[in-house]
Amino acid sequence: MRVVKVLHLMNCRLLSKSFFLFLLFVGLVFAPSFAQQGLFDSDDPAKEPFSVPLEMIEDRINSDPSSDGIKILFKYPNEILDLDIYEVPGDTSAAAVIRVIFMTGRLAEQAYEKMSFSDEGEKVFWILAEDIQSIGSEFVWGEERKGQNAIVLIRRFADALKYPDGTRVAPDFTGSLLGDARVAMKIINEKFHPEWTLKTTDIK
Repeated sequence: MRVVKVLHLMNCRLLSKSFFLFLLFVGLVFAPSFAQQGLFDSDDPAKEPFSVPLEMIEDRINSDPSSDGIKILFKYPNEILDLDIYEVPGDTSAAAVIRVIFMTGRLAEQAYEKMSFSDEGEKVFWILAEDIQSIGSEFVWGEERKGQNAIVLIRRFADALKYPDGTRVAPDFTGSLLGDARVAMKIINEKFHPEWTLKTTDIK
């Protein structure tokens, strides 16, 4: 009886994993059709893409309830929108940091060529403005059945992320939907968060 129960538990776990992979596959395969259904348009005028001037983006992002208390210092020298995260509440998930970046990509006016991620003035990563703006334009938060599949956006973010010298953070993607998605999550969890989000951030 104990063996049967263990086997049943193992089968349930395998089925759960298979179901998750199936949902991920469906999201990745059918993601391109989302735009045709108007799912990237928000019902909230405050989320209009590229509507916030750069001199106002810090207040807009840091005061938004969806930022979950995350605080970022924004600078915009020489057509670079620079983000330096300095405070993350202890009960806020790392996923919220990616949400805030995508929110910025959606809201900040198109007056910069790169978005950089710095730590006390030292550049850690950067991404081209056209890439983060493309991601942001498809990111709609807090509205059901709105916005692009989050895994798709994270995959594109990891694929476009660069070190200061211009080299890729992620290895070259192979074109495998599930394989590239796994690599993207690994880059976010093992590179981006340790080297930028948590480097000298004040966790409260």
